[in-house]
Amino acid sequence: MLGIYVRTSKEQDTIRSTISQQIDSGLKFCKEKNIIDYEIYEDEGKSGFLISDDDENPFNNRPNFTRLINDIKSKKIDSVWVWEHSRLSRNQDASVLIFRTFKKHNIKLFENKSELDYLTPKYNLFRQMLDAMDEYERHLIIERTTRGLRKSINEGNRSHSSLYGYKSNGKNQTGHTIWVTVESEIETYKYILKRFLEGIGLKKICYEINDMNKTEKKRMINQTSKISRWLKMYQYTGYQLTLEGLSIYKQFRNNEIDNIQVLLKKEYWVKSKPFPVELVSIKDWVKINEKLQIYSKKHVDSMKERTLRATTALGSGILRCGVCNNRYYFRIQKTEVRKDGTLYSYPSYYHTAIYKSNYCGQRPKTIRSIDIDEILKLFFFFSYLVFDDTNDLIRESLRNMKQTQIKLKENIHNNEKEIIRIEKLLVKFNKSLETTDDNEVVHILSRNIFSNENKLSELNIELLKMKSEYEKLIDKYKNTEREMTYYDVKERILNWFKKLNIEEQRNELIKIINSFIIYDHFILINTGKNVFFFDINQKYVFDMKLLKKLDKDLIYKIHFVKYENKRQVKMFNDKRILDINLERDDKIRLKLLKYLKKNFNIVYDLKETRNFISFVSLKGLLSGE
Repeated sequence: MLGIYVRTSKEQDTIRSTISQQIDSGLKFCKEKNIIDYEIYEDEGKSGFLISDDDENPFNNRPNFTRLINDIKSKKIDSVWVWEHSRLSRNQDASVLIFRTFKKHNIKLFENKSELDYLTPKYNLFRQMLDAMDEYERHLIIERTTRGLRKSINEGNRSHSSLYGYKSNGKNQTGHTIWVTVESEIETYKYILKRFLEGIGLKKICYEINDMNKTEKKRMINQTSKISRWLKMYQYTGYQLTLEGLSIYKQFRNNEIDNIQVLLKKEYWVKSKPFPVELVSIKDWVKINEKLQIYSKKHVDSMKERTLRATTALGSGILRCGVCNNRYYFRIQKTEVRKDGTLYSYPSYYHTAIYKSNYCGQRPKTIRSIDIDEILKLFFFFSYLVFDDTNDLIRESLRNMKQTQIKLKENIHNNEKEIIRIEKLLVKFNKSLETTDDNEVVHILSRNIFSNENKLSELNIELLKMKSEYEKLIDKYKNTEREMTYYDVKERILNWFKKLNIEEQRNELIKIINSFIIYDHFILINTGKNVFFFDINQKYVFDMKLLKKLDKDLIYKIHFVKYENKRQVKMFNDKRILDINLERDDKIRLKLLKYLKKNFNIVYDLKETRNFISFVSLKGLLSGE
């Protein structure tokens, strides 16, 4: 049997020939020589230069050439055809191995139209000269390729196969891809950038973005790494790094240098031609990359130390020790058999102390999970409904609606384009059906018409749904900003308590909690602007009747929409909550810090806090208290 071996190199050597051209020539050779027993071995984009140290498989970078050699050894193949000598090898050492195998198994070798007598000394000398020339030519190809790449980079022409926020829109006269912006993705990137520069963590941004786009849970797994990659990409500056700049950036990414402040110099940048839109300044890009590099190092270190994982409880992995900063995780502390024969377990949060000499003075180390979970339920309910930053919620609601509206418009447009395409296709199929008498063609056309008609029907139904949703979204804008935000908050609260499982509830908590710390038996929950203060010895219980009232009673809407003075508020079960505004007077902030230190032995930074909401009695702190 004849083995037809065809190959193109990964250096994109198109001067020689394409795979299809080589195959056509091989088949033509078989036809001319009346060879009917042949097999094609094809390696596309594989180097003919590389050779492995593996004695049993030195050509493992070329799987089909390896298969050809194995077939030769098993006597399946007794002759080989190639377009030219370089298709076998561009490496002298590799060539020696190949021809040694051919010689051992008495293989006939054909190059294009001629048989080669590779056993003669004359051909051996000729082959060595060819190998040397092929090696030299390979290096020239690589040099030309890299020279062109260097030129493209330094002139700002470098493109990419894909970039979030852009989509390809054909090619220009020079054959380069034309990139156009995708509005919904650009808006998402701007939001990510804004939140990160505000100091919001990647994970929290991840949950915000996924909530905004209603992304399925399974797609959230690697979302933080995606966000990190987008933030690191210099293409969003509207400029590109030169070769020298890329070299410095590579050293930084490999932790060979500590910072990239030197990249603030203009000499390392050139205006990007494929991606000219400036979404982030070079200064902010440098700042973001340095911050992410630090975050990455800390994350790697923490992952090495952490052996426990958050799984089945609201506060697991979120709650931290105020002494050693280690996390609390959910566990079943013990299970016992009661007198009546029933099993009773003690679910709790527990942390292993890591503090200097492996000692942590925190008490308690173990907390009943129900105590923490009830506090988190109260926190979630009141932080959204009462002690929220209404202006921020309004902005978030409007942003969510705008993003959804943009995405819906894009989907409607794409859907309409697809409907037009299928309608044109159906016209074409029906015309063809009218002009043919071939039963097989009729069968194929009928099947295609049926399939596309079903698809068209589905697209039209989907289009109606999207247009209906779009109209409802427009109607929402007719409400006042506060009313609109109230309904958004109401839906979020009811959804959290009634529809989400524990893991999803925990993810929502991560979205709004900056820190969740325990000092002795006192809990501080920081949202970035508000700090909530609880005492776990008070045994808080969230009254589920509040949800029914929220669903039906207008007092909630009136409270949310019209309520202005949030300084002192009462819970609906008449337990007092104190809301202290810390923005108006620094004296109050200082007084509160001293009070926490003196009465609870708590030292906590309240510099960025707007409101301190206490579910604990703070007698004597303010006048009249």
